Amino acid sequence: MQQTETYKLNLMEGSDHFSPQPLNENMEKVDTVLGTLAAGQLHAALGTYTGTGDCGSSAPNTLTFDFEPKLVIIVGENRLGVFVRGSTQGLVSYFYPDTYRDVESVTWSGNTMRWYILKSYGDGVTYSSVFGHNQLNTANCTYYYYAVG
Repeated sequence: MQQTETYKLNLMEGSDHFSPQPLNENMEKVDTVLGTLAAGQLHAALGTYTGTGDCGSSAPNTLTFDFEPKLVIIVGENRLGVFVRGSTQGLVSYFYPDTYRDVESVTWSGNTMRWYILKSYGDGVTYSSVFGHNQLNTANCTYYYYAVG
Protein backbone atom coordinates (compact mmCIF):
# COMPACT_ATOMS: atom_id res chain seq x y z
CA MET A 1 0.00 0.00 0.00
CA GLN A 2 1.32 3.42 -0.94
CA GLN A 3 0.74 6.71 0.89
CA THR A 4 0.24 10.27 -0.28
CA GLU A 5 3.37 12.39 -0.07
CA THR A 6 2.03 15.33 1.94
CA TYR A 7 -0.44 13.83 4.43
CA LYS A 8 0.60 10.16 4.37
CA LEU A 9 -2.93 9.02 3.60
CA ASN A 10 -3.30 5.40 2.52
CA LEU A 11 -3.70 4.72 -1.20
CA MET A 12 -5.17 1.37 -2.18
CA GLU A 13 -3.54 -0.46 -5.04
CA GLY A 14 -5.18 -2.94 -7.39
CA SER A 15 -3.41 -5.85 -5.73
CA ASP A 16 -4.53 -4.85 -2.20
CA HIS A 17 -7.29 -6.86 -0.57
CA PHE A 18 -10.24 -4.82 0.65
CA SER A 19 -10.11 -3.79 4.27
CA PRO A 20 -11.90 -0.87 5.91
CA GLN A 21 -8.80 -0.22 8.04
CA PRO A 22 -6.94 2.04 5.52
CA LEU A 23 -10.05 4.16 4.93
CA ASN A 24 -10.66 4.37 8.68
CA GLU A 25 -7.04 5.42 9.26
CA ASN A 26 -7.44 8.16 6.64
CA MET A 27 -10.64 9.43 8.27
CA GLU A 28 -8.94 9.49 11.72
CA LYS A 29 -6.16 11.67 10.26
CA VAL A 30 -8.72 13.97 8.65
CA ASP A 31 -10.68 14.16 11.91
CA THR A 32 -7.54 15.13 13.82
CA VAL A 33 -6.71 17.93 11.39
CA LEU A 34 -10.26 19.27 11.41
CA GLY A 35 -10.32 19.20 15.21
CA THR A 36 -7.23 21.40 15.43
CA LEU A 37 -8.55 24.17 13.20
CA ALA A 38 -9.24 27.37 15.10
CA ALA A 39 -12.73 28.87 15.05
CA GLY A 40 -13.28 31.16 12.08
CA GLN A 41 -10.63 29.47 9.94
CA LEU A 42 -12.86 26.71 8.69
CA HIS A 43 -14.76 27.12 5.42
CA ALA A 44 -17.23 24.51 4.23
CA ALA A 45 -19.39 23.91 1.18
CA LEU A 46 -22.16 21.42 0.45
CA GLY A 47 -23.53 20.87 -3.01
CA THR A 48 -24.53 18.51 -5.78
CA TYR A 49 -23.75 17.89 -9.41
CA THR A 50 -25.24 15.61 -12.05
CA GLY A 51 -22.98 13.16 -13.85
CA THR A 52 -22.53 13.29 -17.62
CA GLY A 53 -21.22 9.75 -18.17
CA ASP A 54 -17.89 10.94 -19.55
CA CYS A 55 -14.51 9.90 -18.18
CA GLY A 56 -10.80 10.13 -18.86
CA SER A 57 -8.29 12.93 -19.26
CA SER A 58 -10.29 14.52 -22.09
CA ALA A 59 -13.38 14.83 -19.86
CA PRO A 60 -12.33 15.71 -16.31
CA ASN A 61 -14.81 16.55 -13.57
CA THR A 62 -14.39 20.06 -12.11
CA LEU A 63 -15.61 21.62 -8.87
CA THR A 64 -14.96 25.28 -7.94
CA PHE A 65 -15.49 26.69 -4.46
CA ASP A 66 -15.52 30.12 -2.79
CA PHE A 67 -12.38 29.09 -0.87
CA GLU A 68 -9.36 26.85 -1.31
CA PRO A 69 -10.53 23.36 -0.35
CA LYS A 70 -8.31 21.09 1.74
CA LEU A 71 -10.62 18.07 1.73
CA VAL A 72 -13.41 17.10 -0.67
CA ILE A 73 -15.73 14.13 -0.10
CA ILE A 74 -18.13 13.02 -2.85
CA VAL A 75 -20.92 10.47 -2.43
CA GLY A 76 -23.28 9.05 -5.06
CA GLU A 77 -24.42 5.82 -6.69
CA ASN A 78 -22.98 3.59 -3.93
CA ARG A 79 -19.59 5.27 -4.22
CA LEU A 80 -17.48 7.41 -1.93
CA GLY A 81 -14.63 9.59 -3.19
CA VAL A 82 -12.09 11.21 -0.85
CA PHE A 83 -9.70 13.87 -2.17
CA VAL A 84 -7.10 15.67 -0.05
CA ARG A 85 -5.36 18.81 -1.31
CA GLY A 86 -1.71 18.24 -2.05
CA SER A 87 -2.35 14.75 -3.34
CA THR A 88 -2.45 14.00 -7.06
CA GLN A 89 -4.61 10.94 -6.43
CA GLY A 90 -7.97 10.32 -4.83
CA LEU A 91 -9.63 7.25 -3.44
CA VAL A 92 -12.95 5.97 -4.77
CA SER A 93 -14.59 3.22 -2.76
CA TYR A 94 -17.48 1.04 -3.98
CA PHE A 95 -20.09 -0.29 -1.58
CA TYR A 96 -20.48 -3.75 -3.10
CA PRO A 97 -19.58 -7.20 -1.74
CA ASP A 98 -16.52 -7.39 -4.00
CA THR A 99 -15.29 -3.85 -3.45
CA TYR A 100 -13.02 -2.18 -6.01
CA ARG A 101 -10.93 0.95 -5.78
CA ASP A 102 -9.70 3.21 -8.53
CA VAL A 103 -7.06 5.88 -8.18
CA GLU A 104 -7.94 9.13 -9.89
CA SER A 105 -5.68 11.83 -11.29
CA VAL A 106 -6.36 15.03 -9.36
CA THR A 107 -5.16 18.59 -9.94
CA TRP A 108 -5.66 21.57 -7.64
CA SER A 109 -5.56 25.21 -8.72
CA GLY A 110 -6.66 27.87 -6.23
CA ASN A 111 -10.25 27.07 -5.35
CA THR A 112 -10.77 24.59 -8.21
CA MET A 113 -10.17 20.85 -8.31
CA ARG A 114 -10.25 18.60 -11.39
CA TRP A 115 -10.14 14.82 -11.49
CA TYR A 116 -10.47 11.97 -13.93
CA ILE A 117 -10.10 8.24 -14.01
CA LEU A 118 -7.02 6.86 -15.69
CA LYS A 119 -8.45 5.02 -18.71
CA SER A 120 -5.64 2.46 -18.73
CA TYR A 121 -4.05 0.80 -15.71
CA GLY A 122 -1.06 -1.46 -15.34
CA ASP A 123 -3.42 -4.44 -15.29
CA GLY A 124 -4.02 -3.94 -19.02
CA VAL A 125 -7.67 -2.96 -18.58
CA THR A 126 -8.84 0.04 -20.59
CA TYR A 127 -11.96 1.81 -19.40
CA SER A 128 -14.50 3.50 -21.65
CA SER A 129 -17.22 6.05 -21.01
CA VAL A 130 -19.47 3.32 -19.61
CA PHE A 131 -17.17 3.48 -16.61
CA GLY A 132 -18.07 7.10 -15.83
CA HIS A 133 -19.14 5.78 -12.42
CA ASN A 134 -15.46 5.09 -11.66
CA GLN A 135 -14.89 8.83 -12.14
CA LEU A 136 -17.93 9.71 -10.01
CA ASN A 137 -19.64 10.84 -13.19
CA THR A 138 -22.36 8.33 -14.12
CA ALA A 139 -24.84 9.88 -16.56
CA ASN A 140 -27.85 11.47 -14.84
CA CYS A 141 -26.68 10.39 -11.37
CA THR A 142 -26.77 13.00 -8.61
CA TYR A 143 -23.55 13.29 -6.59
CA TYR A 144 -23.30 15.08 -3.26
CA TYR A 145 -20.09 16.79 -2.18
CA TYR A 146 -18.74 18.26 1.01
CA ALA A 147 -15.62 20.41 1.00
CA VAL A 148 -13.68 22.01 3.84
CA GLY A 149 -10.79 24.43 3.70
